[in-house]
Amino acid sequence: MKTLKVLIVTTSYSVTSENNPATGIWLEELAGPYYVFADAGALMTLASPEGGLVHIDPVSEASEAQTESTRRLQADAKAMKLLSATLPIATIQSADFDIILVIGGHGAMWD
Repeated sequence: MKTLKVLIVTTSYSVTSENNPATGIWLEELAGPYYVFADAGALMTLASPEGGLVHIDPVSEASEAQTESTRRLQADAKAMKLLSATLPIATIQSADFDIILVIGGHGAMWD
């Protein structure tokens, strides 16, 4: 059986404006699908418009927003390493992937 290659595209934004609070990806929108694919043996790649560190919307890290998947992601050194060093989207060839998933949150609206 072929190993699926999954590309997850995140945001590069960390604030929406000078007057608005910090933003970024909505943590559950990454964590849930990430583990569906990773647990099935998929090869995971994360990318963002600028590459590098992906910021997490602090509201999505609040205790009432936590799920089993978000707690698992935050404790997962491999996943957190991927979030700290995403590939720049300009270096990605979509044909290299079987599945492309775009993660939401306020940051994605600005990208």
